[in-house]
Amino acid sequence: MTAEEDAAQEALNLENASTGRWTQPVHVIFLEGLRKHQKHWKLIADMVKTRTVVQIRTHAQKYFQKMEKSRRGGGGGHGHTM
Repeated sequence: MTAEEDAAQEALNLENASTGRWTQPVHVIFLEGLRKHQKHWKLIADMVKTRTVVQIRTHAQKYFQKMEKSRRGGGGGHGHTM
């Protein structure tokens, strides 16, 4: 795909892109894309047809932050136990 075709496809994706919360089925497709393509956002966006590359990358960033917080045991407290 040429750069012009790529830009046209991105514009089309933007036109058709969802906004707001990610539904569970769309998130599952995102996770499958992440497993299959690692951080190749364009390839994941090709799987998640309702989101742009930028939306995929932003969602991934938040997902990684959530996973890191969970891994560190970051619940809602301030490290105090009772």
